[in-house]
This record gives sequence, structure tokens and C-alpha cells, in this order.
Amino acid sequence: MAHIFLPILLFSSIISTNIHACNQIERNSLLSFTLTLSSSPLNWTSSVNCCQWKGMTCNQDGWVTHLHLPSRKSSKDISRGLGECSELRIFRASHNNLSGFLPEDIYNATKLEELALALNSLIGAVSDRIVNLTNLAILDLYYNQLSGVLPLNFGKLSKLKQLNLDFNHLEGALPPSLMNCTNLIEIHLAFNNLEGDISTLNFSKLSELSKIDLMTNEFTGILPISLYSCRSLKAIRFIENYIEGQIQVEILSLKSLSLLSLSGLTNFTGPMKILMRCKSLRTLILSYSFKGEEMPADSGMVDFDGFQNLRYLTLYHCELTGQMPLWLSKLKNLEILSLKGNRITGPIPSYLGTLPKLFCISLASGEFPKELCGLPGLVHEPTAAQVVDDYLELPIFTAAAQNPIFYPRRLSNFAPTIDLSLNHINGRIPLRSEKCVFSTSWILASTTSPATFQAKYPT
Repeated sequence: MAHIFLPILLFSSIISTNIHACNQIERNSLLSFTLTLSSSPLNWTSSVNCCQWKGMTCNQDGWVTHLHLPSRKSSKDISRGLGECSELRIFRASHNNLSGFLPEDIYNATKLEELALALNSLIGAVSDRIVNLTNLAILDLYYNQLSGVLPLNFGKLSKLKQLNLDFNHLEGALPPSLMNCTNLIEIHLAFNNLEGDISTLNFSKLSELSKIDLMTNEFTGILPISLYSCRSLKAIRFIENYIEGQIQVEILSLKSLSLLSLSGLTNFTGPMKILMRCKSLRTLILSYSFKGEEMPADSGMVDFDGFQNLRYLTLYHCELTGQMPLWLSKLKNLEILSLKGNRITGPIPSYLGTLPKLFCISLASGEFPKELCGLPGLVHEPTAAQVVDDYLELPIFTAAAQNPIFYPRRLSNFAPTIDLSLNHINGRIPLRSEKCVFSTSWILASTTSPATFQAKYPT
């Protein structure tokens, strides 16, 4: 999101040498702003014309329109000085050491279209005055220490397209007025302390919505049916909340749905029978669902047309019982499979070794079959055709809010892995002479029962 206006910045910088000198009121305001920094790494006082300062872009009339200060490592409280920049449209100061409260006078810059202060240490609440920024299209305050509730009249930001408040300490319910922001394309509110009954919100007005991420909050209720009216949706992630209920067949109307991440589901067969008809579905994460249910083993549960584009399947910590199901053998495009945290018994079926694209696997129990070492995805590098369009719609990361581990955004950048940790796997690991692939990452630690492998761990 932080690079959407890069072409504008580049073009503006080309013509900036021919514009008039900057407005003196704005110049004084910006110099006042530099006093809030721990140092002045920008050397702004070297020129009388602020339109020539580094990180600055002006229009032909000499008004400041863009202020771009990435990774400047400024450490004092970004609290006075910008409100008098009446033409300022883009303000980016992400990835610094900015602290303190959001500057109050930023709400006077009413022509702002983008406010990006991600990856800082800002505290306090988002002021009700943010509704003054009626031209705001991008609000990116990701990874700060913001708290409090979201303004009730948030819906007055009618031009808002991207909202990113991930990794903060926000509380309370989502304001119903947010559903009036009908231009919203992305909503990112993961890893906060937000709560409330999600089913009371009416998403049907958000016809442009493409991504919604509410992961790791305290929302309750059932999966809102109104969400299925958002026909542009590509990614839904509600996992690690207290949301319950079933997936409805109406989800099939989301023709572009690529990533789905939910928890708290029941009746394993029901959701899978519906989801296998989602033709665009590539990433399916149903962790912490189906607690204690028996995994259906019948190969007929998924037909050969089901899950035809599924590439990433996670059923982590579902405590599923039974044996490894035969229907997994039909997932010919599967690349990553995680079944950790289940109580599956019986042997690991050798058919897994025939899945042509599988290269990253995390298993729960059973005897290790040597066929896994012959997986084509482990033996051969992916071809150019295989890595096309393998970009994940949302970043995948661990659930540790303080120090999350981020995984690659492209499936082709995941390390080939056989993960046998936290398991009851028995038997022996195939030796080098049995054609096991030693460029693969092996994770063998933390078994929940004494190791019974009869071969040395491969190096």
C-alpha cells in the first residue's frame, strides 16, 4: 500500500525544478516540524525554496503536496507543524522511531489523501477529528501502539479505500458507520483487542471490498451472511476470534475468493463439501476448528474437480481423529500441507509422495513412508510456469502479537520442509541411500513421545 503513489512521486520530482518557490507560510510550518525531530537529517535549511528539499514535492503553484520521509529514524514526538500545509495530499513517515500521540494539527490538513505512519511507536487514540480528512483514501497506522476505540463517525470518510490498523491495541466494537465507507477495498484490523458481535454489521454496501483481515481479536457472533454480498472479495481472515457458525453455500458467489482463514467451524464434511467448489480458492486455513471430530476418510468426499486450485491447506490444532484420508490424493495442485496438532493415527499414506507439487509438509503421526522423500516438489526446482501467480493475498505469520514471524508472500519462496515436530510419528527415517532429499529442511524436535527412529537424523 505504501508504494501506490510512487509513480506520482517520481513524476512530480521530475517537474519540481520548474515550479515556483514554496509558500512561505508552509516553509515556516515545515521548519517548525523539523524541531520535533531528534536531528535534522534532511538538511532542509540548505535552500530557501522548500520545494527543493529532500522528500518534498510541490505542485506548479508552489504548494507542498507530498511529504515522504521513510526510515529516517527520527525519535521525538511527527506533534506540530503540518496543519498549515493546506495543499498536502500525501504524508508518509513509516518505519521510523516516532513516538507520542498522533499530531493534532494533522487533522487540519484537510486535503490529505494518504496518511502513512506505520511501524512507529505512536500511542493514544485515533481522534474523532479524523473525519475532517474527508479526502483520505489511505490510512496506514500499522504496527504502532495505538489504543482506545475507533471513532463512531468513521463512516464520514467516504473516500477511504485502504484501512490498515494491524498490530495495535485498539479496543471496543467496530463502528457501524464503517459500513458506509463504500469505497473500501481493504480492511486490516488484525492483532488488536477489538470485540463485539460481528454478525450485527451489514457488509452488503461494501461492493468494492477485496480483503478483510480481523485475525486475533475478540469478535463474537456468527460469520455474517452479508459478507457474501461483497462480490469482489479475494481474502477473508477471521481466524482466532470467537466467531462460530457454518459456511453457507452463498460463499460460492465470491468468484474471486483466493484466501479463506477461519476458526471455530464444526461438522467437517459440510464446509469442505461447499468449499471444494470455490474455483479460485488457493489458500485454506481452518485451524482450531472441528475440535475432536473424526476426519472423513472416504475418497468420495472430494471429487476430482474439487479444490482444483488449492495450493495451501492448513488444519492446525483441530484435534482431528481417524486416519489420513484418501481424498488428499486428489489435491494435485497442493504445495503446502499442515496437519500438526491433530490425533490422526495409522500410517502416513504413501500416496502423499505422488502429489506432483507438494514440497512443504507438516504431519501429525504415523509411520514415515520413504515415498515422501521422492516428492517431485522436493526433488526438482519449480518451473517458471509453477511460480506464476503464487502470491498470497494476505501475509502469513505466527500468532505471537509481540514478535510475529512473517512467512514469504510467495509460495515459491517457502523452504522445502518436512516437519515432524510435535508428533507421534514412529518407525525410521529413510537413510541417504534410500534417496531422501537432503536439501530439504527437516524439523524433528519436540516430539510428544520418545523418539523411536532407527536411523540417524539426516544432516
